[in-house]
Amino acid sequence: MRKLVLITLCLIILLLSACTDTVNPAPELQPPSPPAAQTGGAESESPTDPPAGLPTDPPQPVRFVTEAGERWKHVLYGGNGEVILLDIPTDREYSEYVSAVWDKDTNDFIEGWEQIRAAIIDEAEQAYEFNGSSLRIIPRTGFHVTLTNFDMDAESFQSPFDWLFYSVTSSTDKPYVLPSEWQIGDSPAPLSDPGRSALYVSTALGVWRVTADGHSKQLTSDEYEGNSSSWHESAAYDRQHGMFRLFWTANAVLSPDKRFIIFRTNRDCYDGMNMSVWRIDLHTDEEQRILDGNAVNVINGFVTDRLALIDERFLLDVQTGAITSVTLPDLPNRSIVGTGYGYIVCESYREEDAGLSSLSVYRVEPETGALTELFTVRGVFRGLEFSPSGKFAYALYGTEPNRGAETLMLFDFDNMTTKMLEDLLGEAYQDLGGTVSRASWLTDASVLLNIFSLVDGTGVYLARIASW
Repeated sequence: MRKLVLITLCLIILLLSACTDTVNPAPELQPPSPPAAQTGGAESESPTDPPAGLPTDPPQPVRFVTEAGERWKHVLYGGNGEVILLDIPTDREYSEYVSAVWDKDTNDFIEGWEQIRAAIIDEAEQAYEFNGSSLRIIPRTGFHVTLTNFDMDAESFQSPFDWLFYSVTSSTDKPYVLPSEWQIGDSPAPLSDPGRSALYVSTALGVWRVTADGHSKQLTSDEYEGNSSSWHESAAYDRQHGMFRLFWTANAVLSPDKRFIIFRTNRDCYDGMNMSVWRIDLHTDEEQRILDGNAVNVINGFVTDRLALIDERFLLDVQTGAITSVTLPDLPNRSIVGTGYGYIVCESYREEDAGLSSLSVYRVEPETGALTELFTVRGVFRGLEFSPSGKFAYALYGTEPNRGAETLMLFDFDNMTTKMLEDLLGEAYQDLGGTVSRASWLTDASVLLNIFSLVDGTGVYLARIASW
């Protein structure tokens, strides 16, 4: 299974690089350059200060865009207000790594491929701390952790694998832990919790806590009712069709307040499609079933710190196990695209709409499960992300299906209004010279934008939208 997962990962990476490299050559590996008018400071810093005379935290809306870096893909929010930016390898660099470690003649990885992979990632990645006006490179310390996942080639259907992590320390001496690679396809999923100096990692066989001091701890049991996970895997293996029917841990989700991890499993009911829901109390590290396996029980996400939406049908209180019914509107081809801060976000479309869909935001009453519709907008959408406080959100948005999502629609939940990014930035939006391919909240008043241009490729800019 390990080889199967890795091969699948390679194919996904190669496909992504094939789609992007033809129009967007990868930028050279370098930290963000300061504006031309700036002079370099210490070697470990790359300042990106606002224009002269502009207040660091303006009391009135100030709209401007300044270059911030090359290609941020992950943003972590620290417990002391720090913002950590992780610059990771591009799809093209990943494809070059795959070409370097894959032997086409044997259809397998070459000997020592793990070392080659680690060296490429170490060279391509960089971590920065952003304080609102400048970037500081954070030195990284690498360490390895052994986890366990399914392996169809192994006698027990499972085997250990090695994963590289990094520890970094912010300017406030707060330690953080970062993965060397992020989830693609079937690879393990890191559940970030930098506020506790930990990273929770879920595989098909368990959940681990990895801390910045290099230690790891498995939080899920390897046994159920006196039998090991290997025994259950063998019992659940469908030999006629050559496939597993056991999901020891699946769909793991970290609660917003970092108190619980919940996940689905059929270790206690793998004879059918039913899945139970279990929780890990991160204060005690105890694992406990909180919902019996009498349905599929898909975990859609946390609506509040304690309430998780399950199967689009009810709210599950992960502390008490209590259930509150929720009746979502009967929308055509409905899907859940976001939950949190007391909201549920749905997207729906009709076949005859030719690529257009509707995005609807609902406020949830925790006690009764009643829904109040706040927004319904129509267009081309790609996801929805809440700001750090939950007061705002953005969705990648477009009006023409053949062009896709190319700007941001911003939602203000306090004032119940929506605005387009170009309306907030004014003339500065035209200076971007391209379309928004990706965005990340830094604060409630600033967004990091990946801007794609057929002429200039992809650049990343800091958009200060202030108190809009």
